[in-house]
Amino acid sequence: MKFLIITFFISLLGANEPQPLHYFLEKHLILTKSKMSVGPTLWMDDSEGYLRNETIFLSETLLDSLDAGKQPYSLAIKHFQTIDDLRVEIKKGEAFNFKIKIKSNASFNTNYFSSSIN
Repeated sequence: MKFLIITFFISLLGANEPQPLHYFLEKHLILTKSKMSVGPTLWMDDSEGYLRNETIFLSETLLDSLDAGKQPYSLAIKHFQTIDDLRVEIKKGEAFNFKIKIKSNASFNTNYFSSSIN
């Protein structure tokens, strides 16, 4: 019984107020950014390096949005799932389709000095 009472009082003395969502979101994004930055494949042209860079870019964008005064709750609802999906894709290590659009070459010459509209 004494142990229960002592544990209760120690827990009351050590308890803190819960952090606001803004601080939690900021710490989470900084931690995500730092964990994605330490990978050895960060600047390589493979799927893991590409996804790591995309995750870092998204976390930096969200940190800038927090500094600009956006609501942390709406940012968390919209983008936490995206960050988690990117982290899962990094851990999978499967084949990946890059989001690069390849332009087709024109089969005709363009006259840049023509005075006609066409």
